Amino acid sequence: MSADGTAILFLSASYGSGHNSAGAAIAEALTERRPGLRVEVIDYFSWFVGRWARTLVTFSFVQSIRRVPSLYRSFYWRTAELPLGSAAHRRLHQAGRSGFAQFCGSMPYRAVVCLHNTPAGAAAELRAAGVVPCPVAVVVTDHAVHSQWMHPGADLTLVPSESVRQGFIERGMPAERVRHTGIPIRRAFAEPVDRDSARREFGLDPSRPVVLVGPEAFGATQAAREAFGVLSRMPGVQVVFVGGTGARAVEVRTRLASRCPDRMRAMGHIDAMHRLMGAADLMVTKAGGITVSEALARGLPLLLHRPLPGHEEWNVRYVTEGGAGLLSWGARELAANLSGLLSAPDRLSAMSERARALGQPEAARRVAEALVGLCGV
Repeated sequence: MSADGTAILFLSASYGSGHNSAGAAIAEALTERRPGLRVEVIDYFSWFVGRWARTLVTFSFVQSIRRVPSLYRSFYWRTAELPLGSAAHRRLHQAGRSGFAQFCGSMPYRAVVCLHNTPAGAAAELRAAGVVPCPVAVVVTDHAVHSQWMHPGADLTLVPSESVRQGFIERGMPAERVRHTGIPIRRAFAEPVDRDSARREFGLDPSRPVVLVGPEAFGATQAAREAFGVLSRMPGVQVVFVGGTGARAVEVRTRLASRCPDRMRAMGHIDAMHRLMGAADLMVTKAGGITVSEALARGLPLLLHRPLPGHEEWNVRYVTEGGAGLLSWGARELAANLSGLLSAPDRLSAMSERARALGQPEAARRVAEALVGLCGV
């Protein structure tokens, strides 16, 4: 802890990068607001779930997403409306609960902030039972109204939108414990970016359109291959493949970009994503909550291509119903969406304005304010 004994514990998860990114954004906002405050982040699954159980859960999740997405989708939607507090609802968040309960015996924190639904359920249940001695907050990182995120024992649940808040309340969550803050992203996404200067910064031609191709999930490469196939037939367009962590995915994206070196490049993970997004006209990506939130804050229209089943379907709905993006499932549909937007500047501009209207660049600050009020620091 910090010298004055003031610390907040974040329970995160390394499934994708979104949970950790949200935590980093909140930590940044908290330390700006309270410089003496310390944030400690731990991976809930690594700390409290046994290695074999963790391996099995990870393997089953990744394989179901990649090989039988319909099976995962069926599970996701079957559990979406489980009655809160029911035996089935409680079973969804039993992993690691006993280990975390033992950890709580000597925990010196002012609050526990849950960035994943499994620790959210365990911590909220233990809080209601008096095992967790400090307030518990849950930060929802997708536009999802799903039982896995709903835990009445939590002192505060912070959600992405007012519609999600109403959905939680209708499902039985106490209204005074659910607050709309938005999905937390780094402060840099609130900063203005001059498009021409940003393009020059990344070696891009200011006079030609720029399309970003975002990372896929769990090392998949089909979406990147399809995006390359479509964009390689659009000679006036500059393309940047960005993000990605799996070795195979990085290798494939680098190889694809090398086929058109005069107008394509693979940049991997970069810290200046806010500026790269500011340089772009469009982004082709799956529908992760953090990526979507960052793009909307930048006013960047989205072509959501092959989103994951379940939680990303909620994000697709938020973007498309808000007029800030389009959905595609195959190369032909992606090609039609890309050519339709790039050939219609007025339509693209209107979509950018809709994205900006949906964006919530101050979400991390609002989350930080809520947490400061919750734990009284």
